Amino acid sequence: MLNTLFKPILETLPENNRLERIWVMAKTDFLKRYYGSFLGVFWALINPAFQIVVYYLVFTMVFSSKQENFALFLFLGLLIDMFFTENSSLGLNIIRGKRHVLENIRIDKLDIYYAATLSTFFAFAFNFVVYLFISFFTGGKFHSLSLLITPLLLANLLVFSFSIQILLSTIQIFMRDIVHFWDMAKLMILWLSGVFYAIDPSVGSQTEILAYLTPLAGIIYNTRELLLYGNDINWSLFTFDWIYTLVLLAVSLFIFFRFSAKALEK
Repeated sequence: MLNTLFKPILETLPENNRLERIWVMAKTDFLKRYYGSFLGVFWALINPAFQIVVYYLVFTMVFSSKQENFALFLFLGLLIDMFFTENSSLGLNIIRGKRHVLENIRIDKLDIYYAATLSTFFAFAFNFVVYLFISFFTGGKFHSLSLLITPLLLANLLVFSFSIQILLSTIQIFMRDIVHFWDMAKLMILWLSGVFYAIDPSVGSQTEILAYLTPLAGIIYNTRELLLYGNDINWSLFTFDWIYTLVLLAVSLFIFFRFSAKALEK
């Protein structure tokens, strides 16, 4: 299925091209997660769908959420958070898990991170298309600039999670306790990023500070404004999220190139 969708792109790449190697590693990692299971890659849809149903029932029947179009509101927030959590968490074991590749094949070390991010993006992209399809028939509104701005928001999400992945992969080699710290951090990010409730980034609002804690909160907020409510995005928040992300990327890459060789030896 993946080859069919991307065949026109793959055919334009020369043999043994770096992009083709990254694609093969990403596709292999994605399929390997579901290899041997009865439902196979359909678990990429079933698992997030199950979580959405559970949270929806809890927040509508127990807490009586009054959020407009809460099902789509929750769907979009969870998809973004789940991709961020899954992709960034891969960094905890990526060097150890791919050590045989790094030691025996002449390959740019960053390629394994590109491949890991691409493999998790496959499932996210599929579920994101499902969201757009459902939203089209259930009252979701789209801003006229959605096709132009949405890729920039998704790119921000990719770069942010990629940066965290690199940072965690390097730290984990020297500090095993980062696994437990990250478990707590994921929980905190989930509940402070507006996945289950609306964040208002306007000056003076009670939730203004939450919108600027991590780019994830801003990405969720702006994506909902654009694809759920048909509003313009908050450009100040959008700019802040990109600056935050690019600074984090620079720091993560510096630490990675400074210590990754020692990490492999260790």
